Amino acid sequence: MEDKKRLALGLFADMLGYPGDASSIQTLAGKALECAALLGGKAKDPLAAFSERLKAIGEGGGLEEIFTATFDFREDCSPYAGCHIFGEGGPSRGGNDRRGVFMAGLQEQYRACGFPLRPGEELPDHLAVMLRFLSHPPGPHNRRAGESGDSGDFGDSGDFDDSDRGELVRDCIVPAAGKMLKAINAGGRGENPYAFLLQALLAALTDGEV
Repeated sequence: MEDKKRLALGLFADMLGYPGDASSIQTLAGKALECAALLGGKAKDPLAAFSERLKAIGEGGGLEEIFTATFDFREDCSPYAGCHIFGEGGPSRGGNDRRGVFMAGLQEQYRACGFPLRPGEELPDHLAVMLRFLSHPPGPHNRRAGESGDSGDFGDSGDFDDSDRGELVRDCIVPAAGKMLKAINAGGRGENPYAFLLQALLAALTDGEV
């Protein structure tokens, strides 16, 4: 994968993380414009709209409230891909065996590729974590992220290659992001900045920009 694509994926991961102290409004707005400049195409305009919306919100906690209301309090917009793939609610609802296998496989995949999750980080099927993994330099892997036939079956052995990456994007990230965007739009998109961000991510992934 080209370096600019890895950088763009890392920027999307940053923008989809919780906007804490290390991610001020101005920082995130700048990352959106940087990502737009890297990608162009259909992702450019929604990224610019995301940046402008952030600037309109301004500093002072407004974005944190929007993030929480969008992703934490709505099961249909959960940022955990496994919840959408396997028809579950958020992590507070627990999980069935298929999602458990999926997350365990993802975690082993991350570890084998030199991308281990640190204590206190999000669960392995969080959209931001999966995007950051894709932005990580490639490495060997030896385990699948799901049972045969399940979403997340990325291959049996060898390097995590473009085919494996395509499966992760096609079978996990795109369906989850699509359902999240649909949920925001169904609830009255209004000026929710994350609708623009998810629109940009889907455009970039489906058009092969990243």
